[in-house]
Amino acid sequence: MDHFGPASARPGSPPRLLQVVARHRWAMGVWLGGVACLVVMLLPVGSTERVMLIHATSFVAVVVFLIAILRMPRAARVVWWWLWAFLVLTVAGDAVYDMYLYYFDKEPFPSPADVLYLASYGALVSALVVLVRRRQPGHNRETWVDTAVMTVAAGCVVATVVIMPMLTDSAAPLVTTLIALAYPLLDVIALSVLIRMLVGVDKMNRTLGLLTVSLACMLTADLVFQSLAAQGVVADAPAWVDVLFLASSLLLTAAATSRGARTITRPSPTSHRTKARLVGLAVAALTAPTLLAFSVWSEVGSGARLLAVASIAVILLILWGALMLISMVEEQAALLAELARKDSLTGLPNRRTWDFELDRMAVRTADRDVPLTVAMLDLDHFKAYNDRHGHPAGDTLLSDCARAWRSCLDPHLVLARYGGEEFAALLPDLTLEGASSVLNQLRLATPGEQTVSIGCAQRVPGEPIEQTLHRADLALYQAKASGRDIVVGYEWDEVEVRG
Repeated sequence: MDHFGPASARPGSPPRLLQVVARHRWAMGVWLGGVACLVVMLLPVGSTERVMLIHATSFVAVVVFLIAILRMPRAARVVWWWLWAFLVLTVAGDAVYDMYLYYFDKEPFPSPADVLYLASYGALVSALVVLVRRRQPGHNRETWVDTAVMTVAAGCVVATVVIMPMLTDSAAPLVTTLIALAYPLLDVIALSVLIRMLVGVDKMNRTLGLLTVSLACMLTADLVFQSLAAQGVVADAPAWVDVLFLASSLLLTAAATSRGARTITRPSPTSHRTKARLVGLAVAALTAPTLLAFSVWSEVGSGARLLAVASIAVILLILWGALMLISMVEEQAALLAELARKDSLTGLPNRRTWDFELDRMAVRTADRDVPLTVAMLDLDHFKAYNDRHGHPAGDTLLSDCARAWRSCLDPHLVLARYGGEEFAALLPDLTLEGASSVLNQLRLATPGEQTVSIGCAQRVPGEPIEQTLHRADLALYQAKASGRDIVVGYEWDEVEVRG
């Protein structure tokens, strides 16, 4: 006899708790990373506790990242090894930087930390290049043009905010200036490859989203830091800059441990220009004239101000027209796709759509372990009806039958025109007996004095769906041979007739 009470519940509690933790370990890891970022934000800048927490959290991220890679299939590891190398070099650079700053009390720039930081860009760019080549093999001029437009716009911002102030500092040694310039230039290169990847993405999944947000945090924090360095106010850097760097490492680890990490390199179809891409192109096109407008706005009587505003207006109008054109093309494409899926006479799914739905429904019902019945319907003596009343009347009859039968079926059941006077139906979640009852309602709903013969078969577990369709077709022949105007269900071992 089983007993249920406090005494018997205690032994089972730890394993149950461990199961819950194991099941939700990814979400708990993300939550703990968020808590670590919040604590770092609240601790005083430069405090020992803050520095130690950042390094401890980063080290844990490196270890978790490595474990995730080792658990992946070998084919999926290439990108993640490069990203792990990027993370390791970045974390090591942070450790050397803080050692110079807090332990040796020396200026950390330039220092050996810069060697690690600059090397990390090589690993990052390599990872993104491999990712782009694996996911989008081949060449697409449209994506490269869009990437170039957005990269040039980003380069304009970086040059204005970071590079130009660095070049005006004539007192800095040449080596120091070159190292300082390398960071924003490498940021632009990494950003360009990231843009190329995003431009070609048709649908963003969780892994790609986390990877994108991670790199966006890193690039934003780095550019802000470089901008402050160009102005000589690094000591006044806000606390959120370090939080962004830490969040970047944690988000990268979250991407590596997410469910889609193993399939991130799976080839995907290259997307064409969408409204989202057009918005990105709009922002890129407006970047240069906007920067120009800000730079000349204080010059009273300057004609450049008028030209900058006019350029912005013209670009907005052109992009508005392009947006309307894309909307019209998308509407026409959706209309054509709809027409391609439907039979023009009856409005039902056509043979091509039927073939697709047959395979899809077979997989879906097998995964859910629910029954699936396939049916074939054939109008009796339809050729004689056409000869007697004419083809227009025959077309009207087909349309009326399709409308009447469709009204008898639930929305999740599929009714398609198979060809000529033949129709086909997919009845998921219904056994042969239940489907025969539904099909008999269709038989009785046939308009006018017309009759229909119906054959059906329930799929047997493991049976190819084409074989099920063949058995339904044999049942239809049996219905024809048995006098027509009946529903015949084909059992696995015998034929069962239902009138």
